[in-house]
Amino acid sequence: DDENLHVSASVLDTGEWMHLVPKDKPVFFTAQGLFMYLEEEDTRVLFQKMAKEFPSSSIWFDSIAKWLSQKTMSGLKLTDHYQAPPMPFGTNKNNAPGVFKSWVPNMEVEEVPWPLEMCSGFFYRYVAPILINLRYIQNAQPGMVFNMTFPPSLN
Repeated sequence: DDENLHVSASVLDTGEWMHLVPKDKPVFFTAQGLFMYLEEEDTRVLFQKMAKEFPSSSIWFDSIAKWLSQKTMSGLKLTDHYQAPPMPFGTNKNNAPGVFKSWVPNMEVEEVPWPLEMCSGFFYRYVAPILINLRYIQNAQPGMVFNMTFPPSLN
């Protein structure tokens, strides 16, 4: 289409796609169901390259908890006939901002909150808002979404 650029390449093959993205203004990237399938080192290097090439740009992505990543790496059987694929990268909610900021200093990291206000029922209105603020529950949460903004420059 005329408004979007579609590129058929691995996100790790940065030489195949980064030069196609405009650099004259901040860019919004989204990565859904991606980073959990990459090794942590590959994700770190990718974020560092993106921060360097696209200063002040943002990326929204989902992530999984460390415990869930570990389960998939040891063979998480979801049904009698289906085993979840290996997902080598995960980080617990409480550790995630520190992990991501250690990769790209001065990067803004914000968890995208669950839209509980759109839910109905006693549990979602009164119990869930309390539970999601408890440290143990936060780290038991299997998945989360983050919005990260790269710094204006890496200097």
